[in-house]
Amino acid sequence: MKYLNPNTLRRNLFDSIDQILLNKASYVKNPTDHSRTRKLSFKTIINSILQMSRGSINNELLSFFNCSDTTPTAAAFVQQRSKILPTAFEDIFKFFTNSSNPNATYKSYRVLAIDGSDLHVPTNPTGACDVLMFYHLPFRILKIKLGEDTCETIITNLPAETFSLSEIKKLYSMRWGIETSFRDLKYPLGLLNFHARKTDLIYQEISATGREYIPAYFACPKIFFPYNHLPYHH
Repeated sequence: MKYLNPNTLRRNLFDSIDQILLNKASYVKNPTDHSRTRKLSFKTIINSILQMSRGSINNELLSFFNCSDTTPTAAAFVQQRSKILPTAFEDIFKFFTNSSNPNATYKSYRVLAIDGSDLHVPTNPTGACDVLMFYHLPFRILKIKLGEDTCETIITNLPAETFSLSEIKKLYSMRWGIETSFRDLKYPLGLLNFHARKTDLIYQEISATGREYIPAYFACPKIFFPYNHLPYHH
């Protein structure tokens, strides 16, 4: 695992945002959206959402604009952010992750730790239901021995010639940190505190919060808490 200097991470973030700004027309709902100079510009909206925490929209705006007399209203903010597609934040997350850890592959695969977790979002009566789709997905079932009397059953579509049982077991052990990652996303980083009801705007905030987690992960390999003159790694 390669840990990066905070200045490098900051530069990677700014570069990721700049890539979105260069192709702004691809990230708005209508061609004329954010085409004029406004106090709540496309870039301002992006930056303010990336910095949101657990406060109300009004408090978040006051913090972002340093309690200025010209701080925009919550209504104006919601109107302008609604013009931006969630893919803007998804791509910032992707660009930032790729630039911070571009060679993070295992046997030429990008490794993603997946775990089940719930987000309770406000009910949106106008939200459209997802269309049910079916896919053909061949897979194999493996049983891994974790202890003397404990086994785990794994379902995978990774090729057997590349990923043996021992390789799958190694991959499985690499995913244990995902539970604490979700906890950090939900509580310290405030992922549970949405500032919207519309699905698109909630997707904006999910990607923005994920982007917040990455710098902490890459920049903080360990913290020492001295206790009785002994270092504890956390």
